[in-house]
Amino acid sequence: MKKISSFFLYLYAILFLFSFCKTSNANFITNSNLDHHKFSIKENGIQPIVILSAQNPNGEQKLTELSFVIDTGSNISLIKKNLFTHSGQKKIFRLKSISGETEKESIEIKLNLFDKKNNLILANSIFHSLDISSRFDFDGIIGNDILENFDLFIELPDNIFLLKTTDTKQNLEGFKKIPLLVSEGHIIFQIKIKNSPCRLLFDTGAGISYLKTEKAKELNLKMGGKASFLDLEGNQIDTIYHIGENLCVDENICQKKIDLLSGNSIEDFLSNEENLDGILGQNWISQYSILIDYRNKSLYIKQR
Repeated sequence: MKKISSFFLYLYAILFLFSFCKTSNANFITNSNLDHHKFSIKENGIQPIVILSAQNPNGEQKLTELSFVIDTGSNISLIKKNLFTHSGQKKIFRLKSISGETEKESIEIKLNLFDKKNNLILANSIFHSLDISSRFDFDGIIGNDILENFDLFIELPDNIFLLKTTDTKQNLEGFKKIPLLVSEGHIIFQIKIKNSPCRLLFDTGAGISYLKTEKAKELNLKMGGKASFLDLEGNQIDTIYHIGENLCVDENICQKKIDLLSGNSIEDFLSNEENLDGILGQNWISQYSILIDYRNKSLYIKQR
């Protein structure tokens, strides 16, 4: 049995649907003629979904247009079962979701990925084919195992760019460089809340940020109210959220207040071996323009 520590956060987050009006820093990409793929995010109010075309390289020539969640909280990539014909040995592994660990049966397949203009993005991309609840409006998940082949530039909830050049950093005027810890394919931030150190997972697949109940009590955070979300199985989970104060990734990059989901379900979600305190989700990520440099384990960030 194969164990993969993987994170998936798919929220209805009824209390936390925001409408953002932001300025864009994406012109540093388009104006400098950097080699890139640009994806406009499909508006569904939950996850950053993009449209790609996929093709099975083993004899299946037809391009199939599919919707994928760009999920930096997952260390593997998934696709719904039966979208492609394939043969291979079935594997059982454990997925860690926000409501606990779930055993899943999958078959590993390879796909060629293309953008809307049929330009090849990446050949022989490895996906785990398995059952995903029909309640989710996507065909697959693109995790860090695929994203790490690029520099990832994010401006949620509008655009995502996959940069194919290693010469992007010279264009990042006004961006602050933040070191990252990459552990088991996960991106981890060392941040502070109320001047107290915390380790948070960077997760574009999460509609809202999270903090362990124990940590919220330690920091004496005020309770904000009740919230609901859907886990990977399509089950609705009821929980609560706290109000985080002065969440800082740098002394000059802080949010005075931020909603942080908490509750019993989160305790089973966070990986003990990585000693995580919580997750940075879209309600934090969308405030910034962010470039993730996987190769050099660095993040570049600028207020939008």
